[in-house]
Amino acid sequence: MATLTGGMTLAGDGMLFNPPPPYVPPALLVMGNMSYDDPLLSGGGANAGRVYTTSTTGTNLASISSSDLATGDYFGRSVAVYGDYILVGASNKKAAYLFDKSGTQLLKISGPNGTGSNTTFGHCVGMNANYLFVGDRNIDSKGAIYRYKLDGTGETKIQWNSSTTQFGETFAVSENYVLVGLKNNSMAYVYTITESHPNPASNLVQLGPISGSNVGSFSYGASVAISESLGKFAVGDPSYLYMNNPSFVFKGQVHIHDINGSNDYLLRPSDTGGNCGSSVSFNSTKLFAGSSTRWNGTSRQGGAYSWTIGSTSGTNETVITASGVSASTTISMGSEIAATDDVLAVGAKSARYPGTSTESGGVYLMNTDGSSQTLVTPIDANDSIGGLHEMDLG
Repeated sequence: MATLTGGMTLAGDGMLFNPPPPYVPPALLVMGNMSYDDPLLSGGGANAGRVYTTSTTGTNLASISSSDLATGDYFGRSVAVYGDYILVGASNKKAAYLFDKSGTQLLKISGPNGTGSNTTFGHCVGMNANYLFVGDRNIDSKGAIYRYKLDGTGETKIQWNSSTTQFGETFAVSENYVLVGLKNNSMAYVYTITESHPNPASNLVQLGPISGSNVGSFSYGASVAISESLGKFAVGDPSYLYMNNPSFVFKGQVHIHDINGSNDYLLRPSDTGGNCGSSVSFNSTKLFAGSSTRWNGTSRQGGAYSWTIGSTSGTNETVITASGVSASTTISMGSEIAATDDVLAVGAKSARYPGTSTESGGVYLMNTDGSSQTLVTPIDANDSIGGLHEMDLG
């Protein structure tokens, strides 16, 4: 065959035909459920874990398990989606697993530090087109992130040289950066991804709370997100205190840092909020922030906010609340959040299982303006989904 201009191909009989379009994997919502009890396993199966997948309309709910699932694995402690792949952390197994979107297991990576209590390999995971990243927030009493090629080889340990607490507890990955949040130290680190790593720590740059963030920036680093197209990093600070006479409330805020080192600014809810910044996610134009204890006038039901991201400020604030739920019901909406240009997924780790009072957790799928909501709940009432690191969209 010979390839012609414009993508046309000349077949052996001289006829022209258009080649089929490249395969584009279907978008999925992926949800980890590390506390799932599998009754088929020896030892009772407590906290073995599993992972759910569903379409972005909330249909075709399916589940994924590892080939060596065992009692106490915490499989599903963290999940990440990229292209046709799903990466799953199992922090008690001290392992991470790579699947394709059909649920076929492709790879298992065992933690390099054994299975002792001093390691939590798999607590957080992330990936891009070239690498897999697995967090171990406890190792060396300060934590680390391990980088691998897509075939599981080429292990590189990323760690800050000085004292930190739980490095690798939460991080976000883009094509060129890893943004690491350390809420216990009220700081974040930017790791620049390069092919060669003679000294990985030399590729780390420290970030801190923006000037003017004021009293109560006690949890800067609780959540993080990256948008290279917008040129911004986002760092959640859900414990920001705000005076709401006669007392303080945890309003929460999000620090927007410019990738090029200028034009930093703060995003704060215009109302009293409630742990805004519990979770953060970008799409191509907006920043979405979960607010897991947002006050709705009756209860701290939770919710989310979005802002259009500009070079020097965020505008067009939108408040997103749950539909079809009594205002008095606390569901922790905003415990996790993930966005594309078409779909917004908002975790609600205390959502009730349908027809019961059991807090199985759930994920609200909706348009990016908060309309047309569908609540996705797990298969069993005793499951638990919707927590931080336990959900991704892609």
